Amino acid sequence: MCDPDTLLTAEEAAATQRVLVDIEEEILHNCEADGGRGSTSGGHAQRGYQVAFAIARRMRLGADSKEAAAQRFAKGLHDRWGVGHAACNDGIVLFLSKDDRQVGAVLVCGCAASCWAQQAYASAPVIQRCRHAG
Repeated sequence: MCDPDTLLTAEEAAATQRVLVDIEEEILHNCEADGGRGSTSGGHAQRGYQVAFAIARRMRLGADSKEAAAQRFAKGLHDRWGVGHAACNDGIVLFLSKDDRQVGAVLVCGCAASCWAQQAYASAPVIQRCRHAG
């Protein structure tokens, strides 16, 4: 998690970090390309989705639209931070630019038939905690 402008209180930052950890620990998927590391299910490694979150007051837009700048920034964070398990191609980055009122997201889903979006029902307890966090 990254909050360079200290927009979140210490309690909000801690609650957000707990949600990110919960996602990685509770929402598992099969990763056939992982070489058997991690817990296994049916011979495939079970991995959690690594999720990174960044929040900033505003972006430097340059020639980009707000939407394009937020998406480009999220993709840059994903690439620089190396979010996800490389063999599984399962990293997620969420970026929020508060004053620009923009969200950028990178959802990489390379795991066979087990994309996080397809398992949205499994995230309900995590989402519920997120809503009540802080």
